Amino acid sequence: MLSLSDTLLRTKISIPVLRLGLVLRKRLIEKLDKGLENRLTMISAPAGYGKTTLLCEWIASHPPDVQFAWLALDEEDNNPTIFLQYAIAALQVVDAEIGQSLLPALQGPNPPDPVGFLSPLLNQINQRRDKVVLILDD
Repeated sequence: MLSLSDTLLRTKISIPVLRLGLVLRKRLIEKLDKGLENRLTMISAPAGYGKTTLLCEWIASHPPDVQFAWLALDEEDNNPTIFLQYAIAALQVVDAEIGQSLLPALQGPNPPDPVGFLSPLLNQINQRRDKVVLILDD
């Protein structure tokens, strides 16, 4: 069975540790919960406004029927092949089988077109009974 390359940084796919003593932002967490009804929710605010902390609070307050995958983005992730490898690695924290059948094509010498690659990946995610939330933190 193929595994993800050892060159991927595991810290990029780890949910940050929530600091103690934070003020719970109940109204914002309720808005995020409401966002689970949609396919995409975006949080936008300047650097330092607590977006990452809010997401960590939200994850910590959630029951186990929602699974969270985390991906911290940086400039290298502008490469579609690198992005997809990290996205699959993040999703595999939730379910090791997600993307497993797609890895050989990504790790080969001629990576596939990213647009055509997304459909099989999304189909694998949609087969799960519980909700899977992929957080892209930039």
